[in-house]
Amino acid sequence: MTSKNEKPAIDLPEGSEDSKKMNLFAKMALARKVHSSLQLNKFKPTPPNIAEKMGLTLNEVQSSLSFLEELNVIQWENSIPKVTSERVSFLTTAQKRTKQERLADNRIFTHQFLNDLSHKDRYVFFNGTLAADDDVFWELNKKIEDLQEWFIEAAKNSKKTKVMGYSFTAGTVSKPEG
Repeated sequence: MTSKNEKPAIDLPEGSEDSKKMNLFAKMALARKVHSSLQLNKFKPTPPNIAEKMGLTLNEVQSSLSFLEELNVIQWENSIPKVTSERVSFLTTAQKRTKQERLADNRIFTHQFLNDLSHKDRYVFFNGTLAADDDVFWELNKKIEDLQEWFIEAAKNSKKTKVMGYSFTAGTVSKPEG
């Protein structure tokens, strides 16, 4: 998830309930990458090939495939994992999660995604902070939802030659009023 020289974004005591949840969220972030790699065209998704293509260890790939299999997201055919659904939401796993847990999951996924980017590859990013109000926030929220739906539909009809990550996050960063 992080390079050896990089400090983890969240440092929790090993064995704590929060630590177990963070491990599950990290597992989900890896599983998303592996799941997406299974949908590439002209690619034989054996565990070693996935590891090489995605820059993961064989252990990470095998663990992710086991996790995906437990969730009934993949099935094995002739020693090759096959997706049972192109789009999977990991937000509906086992238990309903709190806003704090969803934020932690997003933080881990986004950190991992940004860590995977190479300056040699194509990427875009837009970020900043602006003073606005709730109406503007909810309009932005709708536009991000629409953009994600467009991206998902466009990807379905694409040549599927690369795994691309994205993360849209917006929210209030100032302290609450009152």
